[in-house]
Amino acid sequence: MKKMLALALASVMLIGTLAGCTQPAEPTTSTPATSTPTTSDPATSTPEATDGSVYYLSFKPEQDAQWQALAEAYTAETGVEVIVQTAAAGTYESTLKSEIAKTE
Repeated sequence: MKKMLALALASVMLIGTLAGCTQPAEPTTSTPATSTPTTSDPATSTPEATDGSVYYLSFKPEQDAQWQALAEAYTAETGVEVIVQTAAAGTYESTLKSEIAKTE
């Protein structure tokens, strides 16, 4: 009985995994909106209206140069601004809290 239950559970997990690997159906094309939001509030603007930016807080000061180089390469390729902030050794939690508290 245990072997049958284990086989059934393994089958269900395999089917779930394979279902996640299928390609989605052909996306439907929608017409773009005729008006764009005039507000600069990120909470009300749509992703299509702004390019946005990426903010990354690193906790490894020894990797700062690599993250900065990656940010520059990504910005050059996509045009999306990338800001990399590196916390000093042992201060990641306090740096994270202060960055979250900012209104930007």
